[in-house]
Amino acid sequence: MEDAYHRALDITAAQFHRMKRDDYGALQEKHADAIHRMYEAGGMNLKTATEGEKASLRMRLMDEARKGGMRFPA
Repeated sequence: MEDAYHRALDITAAQFHRMKRDDYGALQEKHADAIHRMYEAGGMNLKTATEGEKASLRMRLMDEARKGGMRFPA
């Protein structure tokens, strides 16, 4: 899951950690884009999905990533 998140961010793990330290605003933008790509990869149409469906998928994706030791920006 962590690799999928980094692929969705379109950066390497090292770039992720460097951005987290040096350019947190850009990382937050990439994070939002990555979450949307992961929603779409999960089969969700963001234009028709309810907020509850989006929240459920987001929590599922984040829970899986956390199992691998990942932390997410707030």
